[in-house]
Amino acid sequence: MISVIIPVYNVEKYLRQCLESILAQTFHDYETILVDDGSTDTSGTICDDFASRDSRIKVIHKPNGGLSSARNAGIDVASGNRIIFIDSDDIISPDCLETLHSTALSTGAGIICGSFTHDLHKLGKGKGVRTVAAGRAIEQTLHQTHGCLNTACGKLFDRKIFDGLRFREGTWYEDLDFFYRAYARAQTITFSGQRTYYYRLHPASFLGKWSEQRLDVLRVMEDMTQWFTDNMPQLLPAVHDRHFAAACNMFLLLSADNPDHAACDSTWQTICRYRRQVLFGRGVRLKNRAGAMLTYLGRKIFSRL
Repeated sequence: MISVIIPVYNVEKYLRQCLESILAQTFHDYETILVDDGSTDTSGTICDDFASRDSRIKVIHKPNGGLSSARNAGIDVASGNRIIFIDSDDIISPDCLETLHSTALSTGAGIICGSFTHDLHKLGKGKGVRTVAAGRAIEQTLHQTHGCLNTACGKLFDRKIFDGLRFREGTWYEDLDFFYRAYARAQTITFSGQRTYYYRLHPASFLGKWSEQRLDVLRVMEDMTQWFTDNMPQLLPAVHDRHFAAACNMFLLLSADNPDHAACDSTWQTICRYRRQVLFGRGVRLKNRAGAMLTYLGRKIFSRL
């Protein structure tokens, strides 16, 4: 059985469409765990309404604790031998669970990654399957190449991966913090080319604007560096590439919105520490190489890009 875990917080506008896509699945051996994380709109009522319509839907109402807290609450009560996370404003294709489950059976991989799309008309399209060793999957995800994303959503996990593993609570970038720990527990990772997950884009997404919580990514990267130093030092060049990209992103956001912030200096120091390695490193995507080259024009010029 598959446990579908959906954290819910103030998404009354999109929640019904998400849940209808779950009920439309061609694969029927699943349970849906809706974790109402202290919603203040009608989301909790919508959850209860859908639970009354289908016995496979369970609802947890809890005080607001954030995305990681909601996911962890779902994991704690999950009955399935496989788990998938869906964001409550997104949609999955009717054959999503069937496709990922059959791929898990045929490949034996501990994690099956479906492909994403931002175009609803492309949902369900695409083909091809690629299975790689966990270390290689981690490396490509850190380099952000081969379509490898660190998001937890849209992936089918073997339940055993969560034995002793949970999402870190109280921080942003929880997926970046989580993915490599999960991947390291799987011998192989399979990537499916079929677009089984529709990721809804929001104009007000936090990814495009500055807030103090954005700096959590730098702490996540420091913790990641220590973990790889202790456990998989051969992948540190890929970690440094991702750290460089995160520092560039934060530096440019700060330069535009809060140029006097103390983190401007520390992020620029991180950029300078890793830019040569990124410029000449193996597996680095072109965007990061170009960024590393542009930093040599100087801090003032780079901050205006």
